[in-house]
Formats: sequence, structure tokens, C-alpha cells
Amino acid sequence: MEQTFIRIKNNKGVYRDIDIEYASEKQVDEFLITLSKGQVAAMLKKALNVKESVNKHLECKYCDGVNPVHWRGDKKEPLVCGGCGAEWEDAKILVED
Repeated sequence: MEQTFIRIKNNKGVYRDIDIEYASEKQVDEFLITLSKGQVAAMLKKALNVKESVNKHLECKYCDGVNPVHWRGDKKEPLVCGGCGAEWEDAKILVED
């Protein structure tokens, strides 16, 4: 696991970097107060190993339709593309927004 250091100022006004694992709750709180929202978000993403998410949706590979409907309006019938009528299970693809 990667170490994460925070920069804190001691009672003499001298800054030093310490491993966040060994920092007291007060030291962490004082450090967080100095951060901007963007810096906090970047730290959280790094800590949680979150990758930038890309919005994706399903659409029909034949007509780019995004509205599947039940064939003949009966919920027992399979889904088809609302644009071209292709069977949704065969025609759907995941695309980026």
C-alpha cells in the first residue's frame, strides 16, 4: 500500500511531512482545514483508488435508439428497440455519452 504524507506545522511554526497513518486526529483535522475542495476530492480519489468515471448508456447498434419497449405492448413479450424494432438483447450496445 502506498504511503500518504500530510504536511503539518508544529508549535514552533515549522512544517514537516508525516505519514497519515501515524498522525493524530487533531493533526489530520488541521491539515484538512488548509485544503481546497479540489485538493480534498483528489485525495479521496487517490485514497479510494477511484478512476474518473465515464458516463455510458445503452443504445441500439442499428439505429442509435435508446428506448426499448415491449413488443406489442405486452410485458410478457421481449424488449425491442423503440426506433427500429430490433430485438433489444441482440441490438443493445454500451456507448459513452
